[in-house]
Amino acid sequence: AGFFVPMERGYFAEQGVAIEFLPFRSAADMIAPLGVGQLDIGGGAVSAGLFNAMARGVDLRIVADKGTIRTGQSYEALIIRRDLVESGRFKTLADLKGLRIGLAAKGISPHIDLVMFAQKANLKADDIEITVIAFPDMVPAMANKALDGALLIEPFRTQALEQQIGVFIESADKIYPDHQVAVVLYAPHMRHEKLDAGRKFMVAYLQGVRDFNDAFIKKQSEKKRQVIEALAKYTPVKDLALYEKMVMPWLDPDGSVNRTSLRFDQEWYAQNGFVSTKVNLSLVVDDRFVLYALQHLGRYR
Repeated sequence: AGFFVPMERGYFAEQGVAIEFLPFRSAADMIAPLGVGQLDIGGGAVSAGLFNAMARGVDLRIVADKGTIRTGQSYEALIIRRDLVESGRFKTLADLKGLRIGLAAKGISPHIDLVMFAQKANLKADDIEITVIAFPDMVPAMANKALDGALLIEPFRTQALEQQIGVFIESADKIYPDHQVAVVLYAPHMRHEKLDAGRKFMVAYLQGVRDFNDAFIKKQSEKKRQVIEALAKYTPVKDLALYEKMVMPWLDPDGSVNRTSLRFDQEWYAQNGFVSTKVNLSLVVDDRFVLYALQHLGRYR
């Protein structure tokens, strides 16, 4: 959302920054080309893969927030198949034991959340049968009973509920509030040779993020209409009514990155065998671009 809104609203053009969007199947596929400068900027998940790449010396920097699960704004939730709830097979989190739960991958933010849900019910991670499956395939897999539940993000979370396939159990903000799940990443040349373009991009990006906040937090109706139109144009979600039902992520209007969350996640990945060498977070988070944008835009009010 943070990239599409400023594109449609003309903020990149105002800054003289030409943008070309290149879709990737996952953030993991984007890391290598970004690190060698085949891409300029990326928006991706905070994952074990990202930490491992940076530990190997892939020259990426986290420059801004791109999505946080904040209290009341958890676009990720545990959804269990409706028939399991209605039959009484699933009543509480303790009933996760033995269930097949869908995750988009291991070593990603929802993996941490799922294990924390299990621990809340005094279960161990291996009490749950984790099935790795792409987000778009999760709801159909629940419908045909190949999955018992999933850690779903929007729009799939809302689709599962709307189609009466799943039942909402608990949102991720209840077990891990302020979870930094996505970030803006800059390639090496955006921080050096193309420093000016990196600064201008960030100004436009935060303008778009502020429109997003005006739309969904302040609920300004005209801004909301404009933002939804932009999202419908650039994302697979074309049903405008769905935007009224979905839980939107927290996009920090000042671009702030939650280092405490990054530190926790890296430690979790290390303790669970997904990360072997930890990175110094003070070296991989670069605030210069956000600070530059804030000098021009001021703090969001």
